[in-house]
Amino acid sequence: MPETTMEENDEVLEPQLYNCDRCDRSVHQVRRADHGNRDLCHSCFATAVHYCEGCDDGFDRYIYPLLTVSDPTGWQTSQDLCEPCHGEVAINCDDCCEYHYRDNGPCNQSMTGLEDYSYKPEPIFHGDDRKDRYFGVEVEMESEEGRGKDALDYFRDKFGYSEFYFKGDGSLYSEDAIEMVSHPRTLDSWRAILPRLRDSMDHARRVGMRSWDTSTCGIHVHIDSRAFGESSAHLYRFAQFIYRNEAAMARLAGRGDVDYSHCFDHWDRKEYLAHNVKRHKRGRSAGDRYMWINLQNRTTVEVRMFKGSLIAERVLANIEFLHALIEYTRTMTTRQAFAGALKFDVFAHDALMQRDKYPHLAAMLADKFDMASA
Repeated sequence: MPETTMEENDEVLEPQLYNCDRCDRSVHQVRRADHGNRDLCHSCFATAVHYCEGCDDGFDRYIYPLLTVSDPTGWQTSQDLCEPCHGEVAINCDDCCEYHYRDNGPCNQSMTGLEDYSYKPEPIFHGDDRKDRYFGVEVEMESEEGRGKDALDYFRDKFGYSEFYFKGDGSLYSEDAIEMVSHPRTLDSWRAILPRLRDSMDHARRVGMRSWDTSTCGIHVHIDSRAFGESSAHLYRFAQFIYRNEAAMARLAGRGDVDYSHCFDHWDRKEYLAHNVKRHKRGRSAGDRYMWINLQNRTTVEVRMFKGSLIAERVLANIEFLHALIEYTRTMTTRQAFAGALKFDVFAHDALMQRDKYPHLAAMLADKFDMASA
């Protein structure tokens, strides 16, 4: 038997390299979408492939764009669908030239100047954060005095289209109700616009807009999924903290009922949370939209538990809470979790120790839980 040299062994064991058809890098592994003809590296696959929410197949977005179908009433979730799935459920609305579900019929926007419920512009990021901790906020508000247009004009005078946009929402009952939606911002960027946000929300209350004292309004905060890193462990710890502290979260969120939005479906949480978190981190839609943590959006984690409010400091306190919880659970070990780190009081003490960093959260903890804020 002939001898084999070390050099020959090295050549035999050297892994095969592949060329990414998008970035042209040489990598050890490539993937191809269910519908696409390009071999992509991991990074390019994550950005170039999107998934049909009907059949769940992956499509190369630069070859097969998805089509959006929406519900103008707001009761059904809008979906991005491939052409075959879209053709089965969608019709073109002559009123707004958007695609709606066949059983919804045409839209009927109640107040001139509001975007359609399905409107989703490309996000414009404000601020710089090396950990990608960006927060987009949706604030729902009803009109008691029929002056929604007055509030809308004032909001638009204070904020440009690159900062906020305003939509109709069929789940709100008043004809001139508004859903105010922000582009994503860092925590520091939110603090920078606090004076303008306070002024515009104070004006909205003066002209009869209401958010807190309603049964329909909420504040939903979208967190950039990249803030939780590449693995699913961090997001799982974050979600477990919220779901394990039912009473405290209901009080913090301003909710008197922990069953709001099916947030504490114990069976679903126990059996499917880990699976849904892993699925979300793979860029797939997961779980029930109406949980307190909605994982159906592919690029954001939506926290839906907060009661509506037109107090700007309350909005900022909600963002500070999520920012603090992201950092609190980032490096938490399993041993620490079992030792009690997932208890609300332990987190609250940690947050109060950082009151200079989270002043609005500290004030809310002092108010809601009778904890010293200084």
